[in-house]
Amino acid sequence: MSNDPACKRCENGSGDIIHAIRVCAYAREVLTLGGLHESLLDDNYMDCIDWLGSSMRERNST
Repeated sequence: MSNDPACKRCENGSGDIIHAIRVCAYAREVLTLGGLHESLLDDNYMDCIDWLGSSMRERNST
């Protein structure tokens, strides 16, 4: 088991949750194809809960 904190998918950035579900290039591609509004991908969310809440509100409003 490695102690390397880099993302296992893109090998860039940190391996934290916000990177894994929003910042990682692979995650961004899936979210974009799924129709997530691009402002949710570009805004600076430091807290995963805030980003998830905004994402759910945006999806419910469409």
